[in-house]
Amino acid sequence: MKIESGFADEKITGLLKESGLPVTDLKTGSDHVLFFYTGGKDLTGTVGLEPFGDIALLRSLAVKQSERGKRIGRRLANELENYSRNNGIRVIYLLTTDAEKYFQKLDYVVISKNDAPVSIKNSKQFSEICPGSSVLMRKNL
Repeated sequence: MKIESGFADEKITGLLKESGLPVTDLKTGSDHVLFFYTGGKDLTGTVGLEPFGDIALLRSLAVKQSERGKRIGRRLANELENYSRNNGIRVIYLLTTDAEKYFQKLDYVVISKNDAPVSIKNSKQFSEICPGSSVLMRKNL
């Protein structure tokens, strides 16, 4: 498996849609969200990072259904965290509706949405896209 960096493209948005994750604010070729993905021809997983200074929002960790259980998600999350550390990000936040237990295994902790920094609260992901029932999680790097 090869991990590469790039920007949102049709393969990535297709995998996100297949995984039931939002893509409404992603634009093909946009540098708004940096993605790390696996594979060459066949995309097997993706994860995004939306930076806000020294904090960031993890966006949509997704692994192709047929490739799940092979620790690809964990490898992508580790790569994202390493990239973040190397680029001055000290805390990563995420919103989830169904992967709370998975991210707890990766040392993310649930926090109150009231405790989110203003930049996270003002993100489209937080303010418009994710439902009110979503859980906010944080990991200090």
